[in-house]
Amino acid sequence: MKIYTIIFKYKTNYDADNKYHRLGDMNIETKMNAKLDQLLVWLVRGSVAYFKDGLGETPDTILKATSEYMDVNPLNKSNPSASTTDAINQ
Repeated sequence: MKIYTIIFKYKTNYDADNKYHRLGDMNIETKMNAKLDQLLVWLVRGSVAYFKDGLGETPDTILKATSEYMDVNPLNKSNPSASTTDAINQ
C-alpha cells in the first residue's frame, strides 16, 4: 500500500472589509452541542412541515429560468417532447 501526500496550494480572497467574507468558526461544534436539543427540535419541525405541506408552488422566476436553461441545454435534446414544467413538478 502506498501513501501519497498531496499539498494543495491555494490563494484566499478573504477580504476583512467584506461583510460576506467570514473566517470559519473554530468553536462551532461546541456551540452546536450546547444547543443540540434546540437544533433537533428545529430539524424535526421542519421535516414534519415538509412532509405535510411540501415546498409549495414553484415560483414563476424559477420556472422561467429552468425553461430557458432546458431550451439551451444540449442534454435536454434527447427528449424534446418533455415539458420543463412537468420535469420540475415531478
